[in-house]
Amino acid sequence: MTTTSNEIVTKLKAGLDQWNTEIDELEETVRQLKAKVDQEYAERITSLKQKRDEAKHKLREIKGAPDDAGESLQSGTKEIWGDLKHTWKESKDAFLEGLHDDKGNKP
Repeated sequence: MTTTSNEIVTKLKAGLDQWNTEIDELEETVRQLKAKVDQEYAERITSLKQKRDEAKHKLREIKGAPDDAGESLQSGTKEIWGDLKHTWKESKDAFLEGLHDDKGNKP
């Protein structure tokens, strides 16, 4: 049985139509994932800025405190500094992991 050029064209067109549909679906999935990732990174940045601002406030507080207030200020400072370092490391690791994943997924 001989295949006509019309049959070949019809099969190729059907295949291309299917690929177009799959590509469109993939693009939509990527858009949704990107929006989710952008939101997560924005939340992490906001958290980092909040922790940084708390540390700045604590620094101003320490600068204005009398010399004999050292121990009470030191306790609060350690806590804020620890929170800032933890949030920074967690966010940095997440960013780097995301970058690594993005590079690893490129064709």
